Amino acid sequence: MPKLKFVCISGAGNPDKAPVVDHIQALYPLSSGIKMIAKKPGSPPRGTTTHHLSAVGNLETNR
Repeated sequence: MPKLKFVCISGAGNPDKAPVVDHIQALYPLSSGIKMIAKKPGSPPRGTTTHHLSAVGNLETNR
């Protein structure tokens, strides 16, 4: 499998509240900016596709 590059955030918290929401909202403009910097007139270079958001979550409880 080829190596892939990702922009990611890490941390803990409710995904519907700050600071997680703020971090998620920063991902799409960041990835779009990276794509536009790398884009050549006529066609996007290989490997600059902006994919959907993917997350790995974990429910932690304090008992």
